[in-house]
Amino acid sequence: MKLALDWDRGHGPVTGPINAAAATLTTSWAGHLLDTPWPTAAAIAGAGLIGSHIAGRLRHVTTTTLHMRAAAWLGIGGWSSWAIAHGPWSTWSIGTLLGGAIGLGAAINAAHHAEAQAPAKAAAAETAAREEQRAAQRGVLAAEWSERIARVCAIPGVQIVGIEHWQQGGYTLDAELPPGGASWKDLARRTDAFAADAKLPEGCGVEIGPGTHRGAAILRIATENHLQADVDYPADYTPLTVNQPVPLGVRRDGTVYGPVNRQASMLLVGQRGSGKTNLMHVIGVEEHPNENRR
Repeated sequence: MKLALDWDRGHGPVTGPINAAAATLTTSWAGHLLDTPWPTAAAIAGAGLIGSHIAGRLRHVTTTTLHMRAAAWLGIGGWSSWAIAHGPWSTWSIGTLLGGAIGLGAAINAAHHAEAQAPAKAAAAETAAREEQRAAQRGVLAAEWSERIARVCAIPGVQIVGIEHWQQGGYTLDAELPPGGASWKDLARRTDAFAADAKLPEGCGVEIGPGTHRGAAILRIATENHLQADVDYPADYTPLTVNQPVPLGVRRDGTVYGPVNRQASMLLVGQRGSGKTNLMHVIGVEEHPNENRR
């Protein structure tokens, strides 16, 4: 069995302090024996602090790790300077070195915990920033439509209390009308004017319906023309009953639409090429999926 050593593995809260204390003691003792000027240790520690800070910034470590490294280098530089000048083998010297090693171990453990939590915190901060941006955009959109309703319908004071963006190509507004008797029908009379005022693309429009009460309205604004693109048959061919809606197409917001055929009659009228035959094909596939798939 071959034993492989991982030399790239970082120091933990146990091996890191042991190695740091041993290296500091050895180099300080050598410096004391060689009569090395004590400021040399401070200069080397300062260079190590700067280098570790630059490396940490390049690797995007947390501020906890940067502070831990800075404190470690400052402690090593101070202890080594004193030990070179006065000798490392006194009771005070060894005691402070051991105390520093224990403190370094605790700091490394805290730094590792902070590094482990950093991705989750960064993701949460990014999510909060995106939500704040969306809230600001919703506020701008609400103010824009409140002003538009006042301008087009002469109904000032409309409050947009809800905004729901579609998966693509539009959004829905939940509007609260001001006192005075205005209703959603007053807005519905001006749908073309709303589309023109909003400068919507050709084929896109505004649909207005009743809200949760008589003084509320729902506005559906299409910014992309979903009716222009071809829509394939749905992938689900589960047999339906007359009590279920028969999917025949999509609305402006991309949602599936279809009538309930129980005790209902239908008359298809339209010009040539308007899609009557295609609609019959869709109804046939939906009503008899197994037969039409063969």
